[in-house]
Amino acid sequence: MGIEIELLTLIVIQLVGTTIFAVFEIETPIWRMLLKWVVFDAVTIGLYIFIGYWSLLFPFIIFIAGITVHLRFCRKNNINPIKATPKKKYYDLRGWKWQAELRSQYLSRSCADVEWRNSTFSPESAAAWIAASACSGEFMMCDQSKYW
Repeated sequence: MGIEIELLTLIVIQLVGTTIFAVFEIETPIWRMLLKWVVFDAVTIGLYIFIGYWSLLFPFIIFIAGITVHLRFCRKNNINPIKATPKKKYYDLRGWKWQAELRSQYLSRSCADVEWRNSTFSPESAAAWIAASACSGEFMMCDQSKYW
């Protein structure tokens, strides 16, 4: 057997890692996640060339170290280590924009959209559009009374 065991180990670690910890990487750019896995794989395969099957220690050591750091970070910051909750606190720690901030930006544009639509639609059709938006999950949080 050649390098098959190492490649299988890398695939399993990547599968398990991305499945379990994907909730922690929601806003991470794709290029950064891909770069992390490419470097991880390249180091393991490079080690295989020089030290053979002992290269399997690298993924396991990194995996165990990563889980240890992850659990300590989550415990220190009172974040659930499996679900990444509370989400707002986790987003703040990572420096990401919280969904409520994005929603308020969207809703301010949506209110302007209602003003534009009111100039081209009757109040009845605008009300039907708002009802359809609410059913699809696009809730309007602006003062609707000034538009009718």
